[in-house]
Amino acid sequence: MRTVFALVAFVVAAASAQTTSYYITAPIQGTAFKAGSSAEIDWINGSSENVTLSLLNGPTAQTQSVLLVIAKDVNGDDGSYTWTIPTTVGVSSTYTVQIQYGTGNYSYSAPFSVTGGTTTLSYSAVPTTSSMLSLASSSIATAISTAMSHAPSSISASASISAAAATSATPSKSSGAMQNVSPAWALAIPAVAALFL
Repeated sequence: MRTVFALVAFVVAAASAQTTSYYITAPIQGTAFKAGSSAEIDWINGSSENVTLSLLNGPTAQTQSVLLVIAKDVNGDDGSYTWTIPTTVGVSSTYTVQIQYGTGNYSYSAPFSVTGGTTTLSYSAVPTTSSMLSLASSSIATAISTAMSHAPSSISASASISAAAATSATPSKSSGAMQNVSPAWALAIPAVAALFL
């Protein structure tokens, strides 16, 4: 029984650590910028730590990667940063801004577009979402199984994650309650909750 309570306490502590994240309020979805112009990046829930702002792009929200670092060592309390978009930025409607804070914590803006750039964007092959989710779901199922094998014999629970069910979910970088939860926690939270049902 102590194992179950310890597991619940760990999950609650880890989840609450993720809730104090930055929330990007601008640019909003559908915003259109012109290369060479200024763009305002705004956020709330900042803290006095230094953050890094980056520009991401890719064919889908799930396959975006960092194209360039906009600024480093920006004070998170500022809540705003004005950026001049380079004229070499390519024309695209799938850009997002990423704020990196703390150790490995990220928040993302809604998608926006840039026009008038001089660069043509091309994308290399990337792993599919379904292959990444399948690997993640099997790893989580293995971890849960291992944890349960060390639990006292008076506790029994089962949890399973179907790769097909996991791939039917379409992760998004748009706003929402789960926006700033890491993908691993987004998969692990329902699996751990299943232990108590």
